[in-house]
Amino acid sequence: MENFNYKKRNFFSLSPHLLGLIFLAVGIFTLLSPAFMESKNSFLKSLSVGGCSVVFGLMVVFSYGGTLINFTQKKYQVYYSFCGFKSGGWKTLPEIQSIKAISVTSLATSMSNGVNPTMTGNVTHYKLFLFASSAQPVLVFDYSNKDAAIADAKLLASELKANLDLKITA
Repeated sequence: MENFNYKKRNFFSLSPHLLGLIFLAVGIFTLLSPAFMESKNSFLKSLSVGGCSVVFGLMVVFSYGGTLINFTQKKYQVYYSFCGFKSGGWKTLPEIQSIKAISVTSLATSMSNGVNPTMTGNVTHYKLFLFASSAQPVLVFDYSNKDAAIADAKLLASELKANLDLKITA
């Protein structure tokens, strides 16, 4: 394997990607609504509003941040991808000595109307820390999926020839 690509996006949490999916759904509904609903609005108005909503939703869904690691050249790039175009500079990857994987559980509350909490529950995230010779991590990756976090931790440890410290709980 030559490259490792970590993408920071989560479609179904409270994030911009969820907003993009909502715009996409509203746009498709607006485009299809003249076929089954009677309206005073013209077809051209439905087409323009629905089309703009779909385009904006796709732009949000296909834009995300991430980190790309090139194992052969020992470089990494923290990038932002806007509709497939990545921007970000390459940096030299220091010698990674250890990779630590931990699970972090916290209480999450969603306030949809801004006043009253509507959803409260424990949320577990899995974090990978890549350490070189200093106490500060060189890179940190955040996962919502336990299996993906463990698989990527093992992959990074084997490719970078680093010690792996797995402290992920159920």
